[in-house]
Amino acid sequence: MHVDAHADFLDQLGESRRSGASQLRRLAELTEVGTVTALLGLRNVDLAEIEGMRKLGARWATTVDVVEHGAATVVADLVPADRPLYVSVDLDVLDVALVPGTTLPEPGG
Repeated sequence: MHVDAHADFLDQLGESRRSGASQLRRLAELTEVGTVTALLGLRNVDLAEIEGMRKLGARWATTVDVVEHGAATVVADLVPADRPLYVSVDLDVLDVALVPGTTLPEPGG
């Protein structure tokens, strides 16, 4: 489960396939990770990222989904209960008032 305002799922940024904008895509391409990649709190996502997420079977929910349906419901829909869970939190998923030093702030945290 990756909690972030951004998908970090670009195939390539400029000439690089290994950047802060592509690390989740690289993880999803690993056979031992694969389709269990889940993203929570998305608010700023490129169309190319969505296409890659669909292609590689990633699951995701936006901040609006969390507000409308509740965190417990959204997480239960995203995360298989019978699998080990690794959680990664990017601070930009939080409101900039809470984490003013984040490098890529997004409204609505």
